[in-house]
Amino acid sequence: MTPFDWTRFSLPIHLRSTPEKAFRAWATSRGLESFFRHQVQFTRTDGSPLPPDAFPSKGDQIAWTQYRGEAASFGRVVDIVENQLFIFKFDSDSVLVAITVEEAGDLSKVTLTQSNMPDTPDGRWQWHVSCRAGWAFFMTNLKSVLEHGTDLRESDSETTFDPGRFT
Repeated sequence: MTPFDWTRFSLPIHLRSTPEKAFRAWATSRGLESFFRHQVQFTRTDGSPLPPDAFPSKGDQIAWTQYRGEAASFGRVVDIVENQLFIFKFDSDSVLVAITVEEAGDLSKVTLTQSNMPDTPDGRWQWHVSCRAGWAFFMTNLKSVLEHGTDLRESDSETTFDPGRFT
């Protein structure tokens, strides 16, 4: 039996959406805020912020907050090919998330691949198990937003999940 690879995983999903619309959801602030994070800001390497509908460039920084009032987390754009590929560092200097978008008949296929995760007990839990579960939800939420206009994230700040409550 092949040993399990704790350093990467892939999650594909098919969407009733154009590849362009699916890509814009992943690669713009406005798109990411529609299904993923509460607040997202791309910043050029010179420090200037991008407009909400603008695509970032390689090297641009990403700042996002998951919950209202939370301190920002940061990432960096590693590569971008409009309407096809978006790779960014995810809350780490090494962990990468690659989004690929392609036509699949009348649908768009979006595949998220997270890689370069540490193969340690903490890495397996924090980066593989936890992120895989989180991304599965957010890929489902993307489908819900694009196909039905419904955001499945909790909108009431009193009931929004706060991981600090459990530590």
